[in-house]
Amino acid sequence: MKKLLSTAHLRQMTLFDELLTREWVTLHELHQKLNYPTRTIYSDIQEMNDYAKPIVIKSSTAGFKLTIPNHYSPRYYFRQLIQKSREFSLIELAFFEKEKNLEDLSERLFISLSTTKRLIKKVNQSLKERHFQISLSPFSLVGDEEQILGFMYYYFSEKYYLPNEIFNHEQMLLLDQLTTSLATEVDKELNFASTKRINYSVYVHLNRIQRGHHSPVNNPLAANHWEILENIQFCDQFLTLFQIKLSTSILNQLYSIWFKPEYAYNFEHMLHLIAKQPQLKHNYRLIQHLIDDFTTKFDLESSDNSSLIVDLFNLFHRVKQQPFMLYDKRKYFLRTLQTGGNNLFLLGLIKAALLAILPDQWQEFEMNELLYIIVTHWPELVSKVEHALPKVSLYLLLDTDQEHSRYLKKEIESYSRVMSDVTIIQDYSQYLSENSIQENGILLTNIPGLTSQKMEMICFNELLSTADWEQLDKLQRKQQLLLLQDIRI
Repeated sequence: MKKLLSTAHLRQMTLFDELLTREWVTLHELHQKLNYPTRTIYSDIQEMNDYAKPIVIKSSTAGFKLTIPNHYSPRYYFRQLIQKSREFSLIELAFFEKEKNLEDLSERLFISLSTTKRLIKKVNQSLKERHFQISLSPFSLVGDEEQILGFMYYYFSEKYYLPNEIFNHEQMLLLDQLTTSLATEVDKELNFASTKRINYSVYVHLNRIQRGHHSPVNNPLAANHWEILENIQFCDQFLTLFQIKLSTSILNQLYSIWFKPEYAYNFEHMLHLIAKQPQLKHNYRLIQHLIDDFTTKFDLESSDNSSLIVDLFNLFHRVKQQPFMLYDKRKYFLRTLQTGGNNLFLLGLIKAALLAILPDQWQEFEMNELLYIIVTHWPELVSKVEHALPKVSLYLLLDTDQEHSRYLKKEIESYSRVMSDVTIIQDYSQYLSENSIQENGILLTNIPGLTSQKMEMICFNELLSTADWEQLDKLQRKQQLLLLQDIRI
């Protein structure tokens, strides 16, 4: 929901995204690329350095460079931007319904009454597509309850990294006990990621229920009774900590993430849904067509893809709502993945196949989710692509001994991130003739001053240093892309 941001914050987010892809870049280059006035860019950088610490944009005679400490990542910047945004702060205040009038709200936001009114109007305009808005009588979020719940779930997921930032220790212990008990009853597997998602969902539902907003679950799979309700001591403790009296209906709402009407828990349940709702069969056939197409194209062995099919099925029937506020984790996953030629080819191949069979125009975030699932959930396909495409040719020419050459060959084959064929040049005449040297190859040598008309070269000091490895990786990716140019997707 970047459209919620102020003009300045939206501009700063765009600038941050550009700096992520660059090393040192000059003010003029940023002006040329982004079409922002140089004075504005400079002032934006100063402001970003203030609210994004310890992430900073360094400046020197070489220009500007984004620097991120080892224990942070770009994700942190988007959290800081959300916390800085008055627009998101306004929505959060409306969610908690604490302010009683416009005067109190203006004081809380440190802005004038007229500015507050304009801010509410702007935010409501942006929220129209979500089918809810900020109401002033009383001050709250009103409209489509499912949309409110989904929006606030993604908001808190980006603002707080861990559930202990939104629950105190006692509440966390009680919720862990509750989630474990309910998961056992409905045969759900829990892990760190799934438990975290549940905690954020429960947090949003708790706050809505506390303020009188309910979203009954109309799903036959929802429980008619939960065993934990028989534990009077637990229910009393829950009432004390959360001011909510537990019941079957309340628990079904809190854990409604498990009871979406078109959500398949496993392959058998998916087939059951399709039998009950024939309109779902079309998407199932599309998914099967996609898998069959890739299986044939890459000569994949027959395997059980039921888990992949279920994941794709659930994605196809997920509510068409952007699954993030500002930090598009799928976009950054795929952007990093594409730095390798094989992966770039793989993504292009998948996209081409999807566009050929998908009847509707998918939005970018939907396509990114789909690509993410296929890449991460189908390792056989990724492995087949890696081994089917041409490898970069590397040549070793060392004047020490064969053991040294074999040692380095093994190191490169073990740690290189790009599929390569490594050849040890056995004699100097072979190098001079270059008859067996492939175009677009890379020569690695410990002999200074050698040159080649056919190959890129790296001269290293007996073993590859960190800088040598980085240079090798860049050259491998460059050569890999050259090799892939003649391959049709």
